[in-house]
Amino acid sequence: MTVNSPQPLGSMSERVQEAFAQAVELDGLPRSAFLTRLREEDAALAKEVESLVRFHGAGNGEGRDRALDQVLDQLLDGGHTHLGLERDRHPTLSLPPSLLGEVVGGCKLERIIGAGGMSAVYSAWQGFPPRRVAVKIVRRERLSAAARRRLRVEAEALARLEHPNIARVYAAGSQLIGSRESDPDSPYIVMELVEGAMTITRWADEKQLNARARIALMSTICDAVEHAHRAGVIHRDIKPGNVIVGIDGTPKVIDFGIASVADSTVTAATEGPMGTLAYMSPEQARGSTIDTRSDVWGLGALLYDLLADRPPFDMRDRSLAQHLDRLLHDPPTHITHAASEARGASFVITLPAATDAVLRKALATDPDRRYRGAGELGDELRRLIRGETLLARPDSEWDSLARVTRRHRRSLIAATGIALTVVCALVVSLILLNSERTALAHANWSAYLASISAASGMLDRGDASAAHKNLSAAPEFHRDWEWNFLEQRCDQTSWQLQLPRSQQVYGLDYAADGRTLFVAASGHALALDAQTHQERWRVKSGSTDPWWRVRAVADRGAVFLRLVIGLERVDGNGAVLAWVEDPNINDMDVNAAGDRLFTNSPSGAVERDVNTLALLRTIVAVPALTAFPREMCVAPDGSRIVTGDMGGSVTLFDSENGVVAWSWKTPGIPVEIRGVAFSSDGTRVVACGGPHLVVFDAATGAVLWHLAQSGHLYCSPSFTVDANEVLVATWSETVERYDASNGALIASISGAHSQVWTVVPSPDGTSIAAGCFGARVQVFASNASTDIPALVLDGSAIVSVATSAQKSSASLYAATANGALFAIDRATLAVQRISVDLHVNDVAVAADDTVAVAHDGGVVWLTGDGSVSRSATTSARVHRVGFVSQDKLTAAICADGCEVFFDSASTKEKWMVGDRKKGCSIACDTQDSNVVYIPGGHGGVSVLLNSTSGLQAHPKHMSPEFPITAALSPDRKTLAIGCVMSEGEVSLLDARTFKPRANLPNHRGNVHAVAWSNDGQRIASAAGDDTVRIWHVARECEILTAWRGPCTDLAFDANDALWLACADGRLRVLRANDR
Repeated sequence: MTVNSPQPLGSMSERVQEAFAQAVELDGLPRSAFLTRLREEDAALAKEVESLVRFHGAGNGEGRDRALDQVLDQLLDGGHTHLGLERDRHPTLSLPPSLLGEVVGGCKLERIIGAGGMSAVYSAWQGFPPRRVAVKIVRRERLSAAARRRLRVEAEALARLEHPNIARVYAAGSQLIGSRESDPDSPYIVMELVEGAMTITRWADEKQLNARARIALMSTICDAVEHAHRAGVIHRDIKPGNVIVGIDGTPKVIDFGIASVADSTVTAATEGPMGTLAYMSPEQARGSTIDTRSDVWGLGALLYDLLADRPPFDMRDRSLAQHLDRLLHDPPTHITHAASEARGASFVITLPAATDAVLRKALATDPDRRYRGAGELGDELRRLIRGETLLARPDSEWDSLARVTRRHRRSLIAATGIALTVVCALVVSLILLNSERTALAHANWSAYLASISAASGMLDRGDASAAHKNLSAAPEFHRDWEWNFLEQRCDQTSWQLQLPRSQQVYGLDYAADGRTLFVAASGHALALDAQTHQERWRVKSGSTDPWWRVRAVADRGAVFLRLVIGLERVDGNGAVLAWVEDPNINDMDVNAAGDRLFTNSPSGAVERDVNTLALLRTIVAVPALTAFPREMCVAPDGSRIVTGDMGGSVTLFDSENGVVAWSWKTPGIPVEIRGVAFSSDGTRVVACGGPHLVVFDAATGAVLWHLAQSGHLYCSPSFTVDANEVLVATWSETVERYDASNGALIASISGAHSQVWTVVPSPDGTSIAAGCFGARVQVFASNASTDIPALVLDGSAIVSVATSAQKSSASLYAATANGALFAIDRATLAVQRISVDLHVNDVAVAADDTVAVAHDGGVVWLTGDGSVSRSATTSARVHRVGFVSQDKLTAAICADGCEVFFDSASTKEKWMVGDRKKGCSIACDTQDSNVVYIPGGHGGVSVLLNSTSGLQAHPKHMSPEFPITAALSPDRKTLAIGCVMSEGEVSLLDARTFKPRANLPNHRGNVHAVAWSNDGQRIASAAGDDTVRIWHVARECEILTAWRGPCTDLAFDANDALWLACADGRLRVLRANDR
């Protein structure tokens, strides 16, 4: 049992009472003069007195005067009510130490553990049954009838209650306490002692509970209060100080001193508005009749405090009258804003979205709008945590209107004119609110565009980490294709393991079979299953010395190096088989077979038994090394050792006799070598330190290539399994891939978003594992890159790309300027050339995966395996082909200016449209399945063709100027038209009436290709300005320039990957899968 520590108030409250009494006796000018003089003498005192005078004058009648008297009485009473101020305590009250040792109610008082204005609480030892208890005694100075009555109320309330979350009462009574026989008997209560108790808010803060855990804690408190209600007890003073948590983490409701107890002969209910105003319900503050719903309000206020670190209505810098006015009329600040200010964004993330609705219902001014009881509130909190349907609903504008109406009821009744004015003001307010929301939505969208633009620019400059930070700042509800596309470029992670905070991953190594990845981190050594990505085992360090290196050995076990301690040999299950202390070991390595272990030493190296770690021999370099060899590696056959020292030298010597074969030192200012490694065939050595990355001929020491990258800090280099690439970690938060033959940068891999300390390839060459300062192990594909994936087909420009909209279709088709046709697996990017004895000019794919190919002599249709199923001939070369009329017709544009329509099944020619202008793209479907839209081209007019009758017509509405390409939206309601204009634009037409809807005019050249995303929210377009742009259809604006370079054709596949047919001979894929 604990109580709040006393807070001295001095004689301030007495001075307030005295000055207020003088002020109310005066009127008019005398009162003004008195208050002016008081302000000059004591501004704080005058402010409080003026507040009470305004409260006194706000209404007439006996009820208001009585309420004010009760406020003043409580200021001086030292009871439970502090009405927004700290609990007042008279400075002359004392806690006589002579009571220690006294026996009260069979309990020996041992020490005082808390005191208030009315009573003191002692820790005591009860004789029978023997146990430690808390004894609450009315202080001698406060032995009034009211004090006795309050203690009797608390005793009777607690006696009715038996709940694990309510402090239990063991005994109560009164006796003479102290040595003066003239003193009257003092009442006391013997109750449960809560060891190590602290207030619930302090306990939650010390335990760093997130929002969900605090809400769950409150549901337990609600159950305890519901138990009290069922026993006929209303607490009336629920606040942080009256809910404590002991050492065992069990919350306890305490202090029932002002409780209302049903069917009781003793109650404190007639003593005025008692309680703590910051946690007091509106009806309790007014002195009205209360019921269990008053405690519901208190529970809501306590939950608000737990989440926002302050009560719902902050009383700082406010007078009593102002606080009462807010309590009765204003809603509390939205919990998300309050919690964000108090605890930050990381806490708010854990806050369920509907928390504010629950709090507003619990804190409703009208008791009928609250939860019916504490139990119902507890159930609601549990539903809130589980994400289930709630009783509470978010506030609407009508709720705000109702509050304003109640607050101004008299004015509304007094004059209809005023009422109309208020209504007009409310209408204006709603308009302004809507305008504000619109402005906020616009601001959010602008912020999203800014994040996308900044991230794209950062990626163009090669800074994936900065791009990732910009993307992380983008509003989540706007994130779509372009965000996913950029995020995938920022992060090529295939899978990852997140370690506890403050962990740094220093060492990684794969077992020989590639199935296990061993990890050495600051405080953990662990093994991961490389196939399931799950932990096999983990060992936690008992000291601050980190695991620094790890090497897999022949029996699927590993050797771990702990810095400043030594080596540990473990088996495949993590069991320690051997260990040796040696604080001088900084690095180690094993041969390719994993059966020989070498460690560095000041003179060169040491060979140890790979199983027992026993020292076998010391290898002394001859001539001696010039500095301590911090880094080392062993040739695959174990015959040579390379060291890198702190003076910037790389040295290779014989592992048998120590004879140095060659040595190299970094030019200029020496830098510490931070990694060395042999190639898998033992013919080359790579080393790095600071900005230097060097590859040597292992036999001669000749430098094959040397990079000195200013601003780079390299570490942990290695060769890929095939020795074709060099992998190296950087402190620029990337893993870089270099051509092992010449040092050309192949790609940068991003996704770590923190400094990378170590990197190692998998034995099968498919993956690259990296250890990061950000407490993560991240695994990337061996071909990962921040660059957009690009496939080279036959080296010539790619003129056409086509894919089916069916997810079941695995292939995409592309045609090149050399007349070749290729099929590309969309998942693996595997390329297969389709052998057709034709010069292919264009390709199209139907929904059933039928492939139509345009060639110099007509059109052929291919089956899924690439064989020709049927064909049609034309008198002129066909340079464009496509499916229309829901794939029933195949359209072919010929070199003679005609567009021919064939029956896709029979290949019979059905219709022909002449005068097709140069540069026109193929026809496309419209909302009417029987009508086909044919772009007019440069200088031409668009045509509508009835695919059933062959009738031709022109659109009634003015079409965009010179449309050359068209595409129908997935919902068949909108046509996207690419146009020939001086500044190029994409136009949107109604797919039924062909009436223009919008123009998207940011291109600076003819738009010759357009494509819709699968959800119809985005359009991609390629133009003569050598850009590919992404447009937001609903907002009619450009979101992103996705690619810069000549692009002849583009298409979205069924997974919303955007494929670009580029004039540089590369087929590029822009993936945007939501991971």
